[in-house]
Parts: sequence; structure tokens; C-alpha cells
Amino acid sequence: MKQEKSSVYRNDEVAARERREVLLAQIEQLEADAQRLSELPTQLTAARKELAQLERVIDRIDDWLPKRRWLWPLVGCAASVLLAGPGLAYYRHSRLLDQWSAEAQARVNQITRGAVAAYERESTGFRSERSPWPVHELCTSALPVPAAVPGAGSIVPSREMDQDFNTGNDTAGWKCLKFAVRGPLRFRLHYNQGSGFLGPARGGPDPGPDGFEVAAEGDRDGDGVTSLYTRVGKIDPKTSRPSVSKMFIDREFE
Repeated sequence: MKQEKSSVYRNDEVAARERREVLLAQIEQLEADAQRLSELPTQLTAARKELAQLERVIDRIDDWLPKRRWLWPLVGCAASVLLAGPGLAYYRHSRLLDQWSAEAQARVNQITRGAVAAYERESTGFRSERSPWPVHELCTSALPVPAAVPGAGSIVPSREMDQDFNTGNDTAGWKCLKFAVRGPLRFRLHYNQGSGFLGPARGGPDPGPDGFEVAAEGDRDGDGVTSLYTRVGKIDPKTSRPSVSKMFIDREFE
């Protein structure tokens, strides 16, 4: 009997403690609400004072403008210039940034398509001396072009043999990828297979030792801080075809 009573008491104690916590929370919330309500009269008084000042200013303007109607067109023109100027500048700046990002992503996408197409081309390997076997292989790494990030300007790649995009062979580098840029280039372009990846150090995907990474690195304002755009590819073991990631972007407009 005593055990039953003690059990009931313990249950009552637990319920009472839980109810106390609920009440303490309610009291804290009510005190906060009361504090906010106590501040409302002060805020209301300040708002009324500001409204009265604005009404006096409006009354003065209404008295002044009718006497100077000849100024109205000039005021309108000045307002249009002041409002439109920053808007046009912002629009132009936004367009330039969009073009910068679009150019980098287009370069990366072109090289990525070249890497996939190169892998899907069949080359002849030999499983044994008597049995030729068609194989698919990724292009090995290419030299970065140009040798350094162009900075705030651009460079025109060399067309000389064994320079810039005229490097590599049927299984390696830019010739394997069948990619070249003949006009001005504002980004340093990379294709790395197996190692030398740029993206992982900046939070991008890592294709691993059997994959590849395509990257465009730029420095639009020449401050030494670069933007980076990358896509990576891996060979899917189920389909034996390249599986390519989405675009990774770090510091898009640097």
C-alpha cells in the first residue's frame, strides 16, 4: 500500500514539475509582450512628430511650386536623368557580368563535349598479339592555356606548332580533345585527367584517379583573386560511358 502511494506521489511530482516549466515559459513570453506594449506609446509619439514635420514641408512645397511653374519641366528632366543614369549603368554592368560567366561556362562545356566524344571514339588496343580489340580511353591531360591567368585583359593563343592548343596527339592534350580557341581568350583553360584538379581545393567535385576535370579560371578585375568554373567526368561502370557533373562555380564574377 505504501509503495502504491509513493508511486502516486512521484507521478504527481513529475506532472507538477512539467506544469511548472510550462507556466514559467508562458510568464516569460507574457513579460516580453508587456515590455513591447510599454514601448508602443513612445514609438507612436515619435511617428506623429515626424508626420507633422513632413506635412509642414509638403505645405511649403505646395506654396512654392505654383509661383514657379516654368521650373516644372526642368525638375522633371533632372529627375529622369538622376533616376535613369544609375539604372542604365547597373544594367550595363549586369550584362557584362552575365557575358563573363556565359563565356567561361561555354568554354568548359565545349571542352567537356570534346572529352566525351574522344572517349566514345574507338581506338585499337591489343589484348594479345593475335587478338586486336577496340578500346575506349580518355584523353590524357593537356597543358593549361595560357600559361597564366590573363588578368583584367585577354590574350590571343599562339597558332605555332607545339604551342598552346597545337599541343598533344591523338591520345593526349588539346589535339585529342579537338579543341582550340583562335580569338581573344579571357580565361585560363585546363583539362586534367587523373590528377592536377583545381576544383576540389575550392569545394568542387573530385573525379578521382580515373576521371577528368575541365576548368576555366579567370580574373576579371585583375586583383589576383580568380573565379573558377569546372565540370568533372567519370566512367560509369554500369554503362562504360562518361558521366559528367553539373557546372561548379566558385567566385563567379572575380
